[in-house]
Amino acid sequence: MPTLRSLVTNHCVDDIPSDYDTNTVYHTVGSVGGGILPVDAQNHADEILAAFKAFPAYGARILKVSVYDMADAKPRPVLATAVFNPSSPDHQSTLGPRQVAVVLSFYADRNLPRQRGHIYLGPFGPGEGIGALRPGGIVGDAITLGDALFNIGGENVAHVVYSPTGNTTHVVKNYWCDDSWDTQRRRKSLPTSRQRSSH
Repeated sequence: MPTLRSLVTNHCVDDIPSDYDTNTVYHTVGSVGGGILPVDAQNHADEILAAFKAFPAYGARILKVSVYDMADAKPRPVLATAVFNPSSPDHQSTLGPRQVAVVLSFYADRNLPRQRGHIYLGPFGPGEGIGALRPGGIVGDAITLGDALFNIGGENVAHVVYSPTGNTTHVVKNYWCDDSWDTQRRRKSLPTSRQRSSH
Protein backbone atom coordinates (compact mmCIF):
# COMPACT_ATOMS: atom_id res chain seq x y z
CA MET A 1 0.00 0.00 0.00
CA PRO A 2 1.61 3.31 -1.07
CA THR A 3 2.58 5.88 1.55
CA LEU A 4 2.04 9.52 0.63
CA ARG A 5 3.93 12.36 2.27
CA SER A 6 2.24 15.76 2.28
CA LEU A 7 4.34 18.84 3.00
CA VAL A 8 2.06 21.61 4.26
CA THR A 9 3.63 25.06 4.11
CA ASN A 10 1.99 28.17 5.53
CA HIS A 11 3.23 31.74 5.51
CA CYS A 12 2.20 35.36 5.56
CA VAL A 13 2.43 37.70 2.62
CA ASP A 14 5.55 39.54 3.89
CA ASP A 15 7.46 36.50 5.18
CA ILE A 16 10.86 35.69 3.78
CA PRO A 17 11.10 32.07 2.56
CA SER A 18 13.30 31.01 5.48
CA ASP A 19 10.44 31.92 7.82
CA TYR A 20 7.85 29.71 6.10
CA ASP A 21 6.43 27.01 8.39
CA THR A 22 6.16 23.43 7.13
CA ASN A 23 4.45 20.41 8.68
CA THR A 24 4.67 16.87 7.32
CA VAL A 25 1.69 14.50 7.21
CA TYR A 26 1.68 10.86 6.06
CA HIS A 27 -1.19 8.72 4.78
CA THR A 28 -1.30 5.22 3.36
CA VAL A 29 -3.50 4.96 0.29
CA GLY A 30 -4.99 1.80 -1.20
CA SER A 31 -4.63 1.58 -4.97
CA VAL A 32 -5.13 -0.77 -7.88
CA GLY A 33 -1.83 -2.32 -8.96
CA GLY A 34 0.13 -0.53 -6.24
CA GLY A 35 0.44 2.79 -8.09
CA ILE A 36 -1.06 6.23 -7.49
CA LEU A 37 -3.08 7.81 -10.28
CA PRO A 38 -2.52 11.54 -10.83
CA VAL A 39 -6.17 12.28 -10.13
CA ASP A 40 -5.94 10.41 -6.82
CA ALA A 41 -2.83 12.34 -5.80
CA GLN A 42 -4.53 15.63 -6.67
CA ASN A 43 -7.66 14.72 -4.72
CA HIS A 44 -5.45 13.86 -1.76
CA ALA A 45 -3.62 17.21 -1.96
CA ASP A 46 -6.95 19.05 -2.17
CA GLU A 47 -8.30 17.25 0.92
CA ILE A 48 -5.16 17.97 2.96
CA LEU A 49 -5.38 21.62 1.96
CA ALA A 50 -9.05 21.76 2.96
CA ALA A 51 -8.25 20.29 6.38
CA PHE A 52 -5.59 22.91 7.15
CA LYS A 53 -7.54 25.77 5.58
CA ALA A 54 -10.43 24.95 7.95
CA PHE A 55 -8.13 25.56 10.95
CA PRO A 56 -9.41 29.05 11.86
CA ALA A 57 -6.00 30.64 12.44
CA TYR A 58 -4.96 29.57 8.93
CA GLY A 59 -8.04 30.99 7.20
CA ALA A 60 -6.07 33.96 5.88
CA ARG A 61 -2.65 32.30 5.47
CA ILE A 62 -1.03 31.37 2.20
CA LEU A 63 -1.03 27.56 2.19
CA LYS A 64 0.64 25.08 -0.15
CA VAL A 65 0.44 21.28 -0.07
CA SER A 66 2.96 19.16 -1.99
CA VAL A 67 2.37 15.40 -2.20
CA TYR A 68 5.07 12.77 -2.71
CA ASP A 69 5.07 8.97 -2.99
CA MET A 70 7.58 7.56 -0.50
CA ALA A 71 8.22 4.63 -2.85
CA ASP A 72 9.77 6.95 -5.46
CA ALA A 73 13.54 7.27 -5.60
CA LYS A 74 15.12 10.46 -4.26
CA PRO A 75 14.81 13.20 -5.25
CA ARG A 76 11.14 12.32 -5.25
CA PRO A 77 8.98 14.05 -7.87
CA VAL A 78 5.98 16.04 -6.71
CA LEU A 79 2.82 14.09 -7.55
CA ALA A 80 0.38 16.94 -6.91
CA THR A 81 0.13 20.40 -5.39
CA ALA A 82 -2.74 22.40 -3.95
CA VAL A 83 -2.49 26.11 -3.11
CA PHE A 84 -4.67 28.52 -1.12
CA ASN A 85 -3.89 32.19 -1.73
CA PRO A 86 -6.54 34.28 0.06
CA SER A 87 -7.57 37.65 -1.31
CA SER A 88 -6.58 39.37 1.96
CA PRO A 89 -3.74 37.30 3.44
CA ASP A 90 -2.29 37.82 6.91
CA HIS A 91 0.81 39.94 7.37
CA GLN A 92 3.63 38.91 9.65
CA SER A 93 3.35 42.22 11.51
CA THR A 94 -0.14 41.28 12.73
CA LEU A 95 1.04 38.09 14.47
CA GLY A 96 2.92 37.26 17.63
CA PRO A 97 6.31 35.52 17.90
CA ARG A 98 6.80 32.89 15.20
CA GLN A 99 8.32 30.37 17.59
CA VAL A 100 5.22 30.21 19.82
CA ALA A 101 3.02 27.29 18.79
CA VAL A 102 0.23 24.96 19.82
CA VAL A 103 1.06 21.31 19.27
CA LEU A 104 -1.32 18.69 17.89
CA SER A 105 0.14 15.38 19.08
CA PHE A 106 -0.87 11.93 17.94
CA TYR A 107 0.13 8.30 18.23
CA ALA A 108 -0.82 4.86 16.96
CA ASP A 109 -1.30 1.90 19.28
CA ARG A 110 1.06 3.16 22.00
CA ASN A 111 2.70 6.50 22.75
CA LEU A 112 6.18 5.25 21.87
CA PRO A 113 8.97 6.42 19.56
CA ARG A 114 8.24 5.65 15.87
CA GLN A 115 4.54 5.45 16.72
CA ARG A 116 3.93 9.12 17.50
CA GLY A 117 4.09 12.46 15.77
CA HIS A 118 3.42 16.18 16.15
CA ILE A 119 2.10 19.09 14.13
CA TYR A 120 3.23 22.53 15.29
CA LEU A 121 0.54 25.13 14.63
CA GLY A 122 1.21 28.86 14.65
CA PRO A 123 2.06 31.66 14.82
CA PHE A 124 -0.97 33.38 16.31
CA GLY A 125 -2.20 36.94 16.67
CA PRO A 126 -3.76 38.82 19.60
CA GLY A 127 -7.26 37.85 18.45
CA GLU A 128 -6.28 34.18 18.71
CA GLY A 129 -5.11 34.39 22.31
CA ILE A 130 -1.40 35.10 21.97
CA GLY A 131 -0.30 36.95 25.09
CA ALA A 132 -2.67 35.00 27.32
CA LEU A 133 -1.29 32.56 29.86
CA ARG A 134 -2.88 29.62 28.03
CA PRO A 135 -4.36 29.08 24.56
CA GLY A 136 -8.13 29.01 24.48
CA GLY A 137 -10.28 27.81 21.61
CA ILE A 138 -7.21 26.97 19.51
CA VAL A 139 -6.91 23.72 21.47
CA GLY A 140 -10.29 22.52 20.23
CA ASP A 141 -9.49 23.77 16.72
CA ALA A 142 -6.34 21.64 16.75
CA ILE A 143 -8.32 18.52 17.70
CA THR A 144 -10.75 19.26 14.88
CA LEU A 145 -7.77 19.37 12.50
CA GLY A 146 -6.63 15.98 13.80
CA ASP A 147 -10.08 14.52 13.18
CA ALA A 148 -10.02 15.95 9.65
CA LEU A 149 -6.65 14.31 8.94
CA PHE A 150 -8.02 11.02 10.27
CA ASN A 151 -11.00 11.26 7.91
CA ILE A 152 -9.03 12.11 4.75
CA GLY A 153 -10.10 9.93 1.82
CA GLY A 154 -12.21 6.81 2.08
CA GLU A 155 -11.87 3.50 3.87
CA ASN A 156 -8.64 2.69 2.01
CA VAL A 157 -6.85 5.85 3.27
CA ALA A 158 -5.31 6.09 6.75
CA HIS A 159 -3.43 8.81 8.62
CA VAL A 160 -0.18 7.17 9.73
CA VAL A 161 3.08 7.75 11.54
CA TYR A 162 5.89 6.92 9.14
CA SER A 163 9.25 5.66 10.40
CA PRO A 164 12.06 5.96 7.85
CA THR A 165 14.27 3.72 9.99
CA GLY A 166 12.34 0.59 9.11
CA ASN A 167 10.15 2.06 6.37
CA THR A 168 7.15 1.24 8.52
CA THR A 169 3.77 2.88 9.07
CA HIS A 170 1.43 2.84 12.07
CA VAL A 171 -2.20 3.98 11.81
CA VAL A 172 -2.93 6.96 14.05
CA LYS A 173 -5.67 6.30 16.60
CA ASN A 174 -5.20 8.98 19.26
CA TYR A 175 -4.96 12.79 19.10
CA TRP A 176 -4.46 15.34 21.86
CA CYS A 177 -3.52 18.98 22.38
CA ASP A 178 -2.40 20.50 25.68
CA ASP A 179 -3.62 23.90 26.90
CA SER A 180 -0.06 25.18 27.02
CA TRP A 181 1.96 27.20 24.55
CA ASP A 182 4.95 25.43 23.05
CA THR A 183 8.21 26.79 21.67
CA GLN A 184 9.53 25.70 18.28
CA ARG A 185 12.92 27.40 18.35
CA ARG A 186 13.82 26.76 14.72
CA ARG A 187 10.81 28.84 13.67
CA LYS A 188 12.15 31.95 15.35
CA SER A 189 12.37 34.82 12.85
CA LEU A 190 15.84 35.59 11.55
CA PRO A 191 17.20 39.00 12.64
CA THR A 192 17.10 41.85 10.15
CA SER A 193 19.23 44.31 12.16
CA ARG A 194 21.44 44.55 15.25
CA GLN A 195 22.11 47.23 17.84
CA ARG A 196 25.44 47.38 19.65
CA SER A 197 27.07 49.25 22.47
CA SER A 198 30.82 49.19 22.89
CA HIS A 199 32.85 50.62 25.79
